[in-house]
Amino acid sequence: MKNRSSNFELLRFFCMLMIIFFHYSDHGIINIYDVPVSVNRIALEFVLIGGGLGNCVFILLTGYFLSESKFDFKKIVKLYS
Repeated sequence: MKNRSSNFELLRFFCMLMIIFFHYSDHGIINIYDVPVSVNRIALEFVLIGGGLGNCVFILLTGYFLSESKFDFKKIVKLYS
């Protein structure tokens, strides 16, 4: 049985949330450029930054977890089938 690092799993969870919030703010019903400078626009700007940061951190953590696993050609074939 593998030991999973709960701190990395929690970080991955928050990164997924940031990415979801980013997609909601980017593809939602509000165009950020139509909103005047206000608390709402500043919050949307931070959500956009958090989504980009969350995406990068999520990819790095996924690569870290995959680097510790053994390469198996069957996984690639299963993925494409």
